[in-house]
Amino acid sequence: MVLQTDPAITDKKAWMDIEQKYTYSEPRDPKEEADTARALAGVTSKETQLSVLSVVPDVNQELKRLEKEEESVAEKSVPLDEFNRPEGQKEGIIHDD
Repeated sequence: MVLQTDPAITDKKAWMDIEQKYTYSEPRDPKEEADTARALAGVTSKETQLSVLSVVPDVNQELKRLEKEEESVAEKSVPLDEFNRPEGQKEGIIHDD
């Protein structure tokens, strides 16, 4: 039996450098993954939480997205004190009328 190779490959033992990687593929249950991630909240890092979710291909990228979203929400939100303070009252001043 003769194995044909690309004529551009001059090293006859180059095939020995091929790395084989096998990954077990099983059906995933997104609900179960979400439950697991939820159970990990407060016990593990966000990175570990996200790593159990198959819908998140790149955990670091997802963490960056979350950080951007949090910054955006913080910029748009008004401090609660602004809603609870009577009109014209400044922060830290209490009127005893």
